[in-house]
Amino acid sequence: MSLFFKFFNLQYSVTLVFLILLVSILEFFSYGIAYPIISIFLDFDNSLLLKFNNFISSNLGFNFEISEKILLTLLIFVLLFQSITFVLFRFVTLKITLNYLLNLRSKIFNQFFDSSYNPNVKISEILNSLTIQSMNAFLFWNSYIECFKRILIIVSILILFIIISFKVLLISTLLIGFILILINKISSLSKKYGKNMTLIDQKYLNTSSQSLGNYRYIKITNIKEKLFTSIEELLKNFNSNQFKFTMLSKLIKESSEPIAVIIIIIIGYISSYYLNISISLLIISILLLRRLIANISSLFNSYQSLLKNRESLIYVERIIKNFEIDKSFKFYTKTSFADIKFTNVHYWYSKNKIIFKDLNILIKKNEPTVIYGKSGSGKSSLINLMTGITKPSKGHIYLNGDDINSKNYKKRIKIGLVSQDEVIFNMSLLDNLLLRNPKAKKTRIIELIKSLGLETIFQNKKINLEMTVNEISSNLSGGEKQRISLIREILIEPDILILDEATSALDNVSLKKTINFLNKIKNKTTLIIFTHQKEFKNFNFKIYELKKNNIFLKK
Repeated sequence: MSLFFKFFNLQYSVTLVFLILLVSILEFFSYGIAYPIISIFLDFDNSLLLKFNNFISSNLGFNFEISEKILLTLLIFVLLFQSITFVLFRFVTLKITLNYLLNLRSKIFNQFFDSSYNPNVKISEILNSLTIQSMNAFLFWNSYIECFKRILIIVSILILFIIISFKVLLISTLLIGFILILINKISSLSKKYGKNMTLIDQKYLNTSSQSLGNYRYIKITNIKEKLFTSIEELLKNFNSNQFKFTMLSKLIKESSEPIAVIIIIIIGYISSYYLNISISLLIISILLLRRLIANISSLFNSYQSLLKNRESLIYVERIIKNFEIDKSFKFYTKTSFADIKFTNVHYWYSKNKIIFKDLNILIKKNEPTVIYGKSGSGKSSLINLMTGITKPSKGHIYLNGDDINSKNYKKRIKIGLVSQDEVIFNMSLLDNLLLRNPKAKKTRIIELIKSLGLETIFQNKKINLEMTVNEISSNLSGGEKQRISLIREILIEPDILILDEATSALDNVSLKKTINFLNKIKNKTTLIIFTHQKEFKNFNFKIYELKKNNIFLKK
């Protein structure tokens, strides 16, 4: 889809086009009215006014003479109305582009989570799209609209020039043509530097996010200097491109004023001595020429910004286009849980990286299951298959006897998941706990906090659900965050509760309390526990082990 049609897909775009046309028309009339006023007040020529009055009398059939005062009043009115229209134009432009930014970021966020699960997705690219690149796309449309407006104003000035003095326009066009050739060359360089900055932004964000994500390791091992070397190189490269881009922009901006003066002097000299143009016509021509050059300069600056940010728009559109939307998670009906069965399931990332071969397992309702396995044995892959976010390469997975990977399957059960990576968000404790079940009662929350021994996170053990959990959860230990995550999942009363090393950060006392709590709820929800902790062997749980690309029953 071309940019023109994309523009008309923006909200209120038709209103904006109307305002741009109105601004251009008012530009035409304001200078059109100024010409006879200059002629009259300088006592050079009032023939234009006489001709206009004669035209009204002979063609419209009534006598009405437009005086100098009426003409001056009309000019003031047009200029005031033009100012109001400019303000309204800015208002609508901002509304359109900010609405676009909101919708764009919403689309990226929602489609990312609605897309098929991809363990190899580059999170830094998504983050870059949600922040820097989407903001640049917002700036792109601001520049696009500004270019559109400037072009129409330039056209209106040229039309007025043709009406007033075609000779002056012809000379002006020849001189301004040399400037446009220079601008075209600079624009191609601006596009190049803009593309470079977009690519560097992505690399910089990727390297920075990796470094910040490994803050603890970098701090302990003291490898900051080695990592910063690569970051510093990116920063220098970005600065180099930004410097060149900015200097090109400033070159035109700062030189436009003296260039305009030189052109006006040349045209004024030629018009006075060789074209015998009247003083009033020369004055209005100079005013028009000054306005024309100013708009061409502004057009160039907007176009340069457009070229720079165009690469960001392409970047964001590519990210959105690569999302493969998984519609199965949008349209489904809830069902009760009886059992889940893997039959001859094979799963691989590639021919050289096989995870499961002919895997078979049956997990029945309220049959607590513990699955042991070493790192790399396929625990995460098995969870992904159980929850349906990935599909087996071969074989079948049945939920209550129905193949969950069939095209017509639209049923879902309530699944709770507590992972080793504590999922805590930058909000109050209560908001964290209510994420999955906003209707959960506070009395039930307090009961669970006490059952899992979480009163210790509060000052004087006085439970305060409005306690802020900060961005990096530094006011909570790993074990405390795991138990908060567990409470959040318990509140939805899940059919299946999957615990992926969810007790790995607990001390012995907290671990014992948590296991006892799980033992109490095992008849209300089906527990599937992935762990390496031996304490779970002391309970009457079914025990499996993942090894050699398969799963084996141990107890």
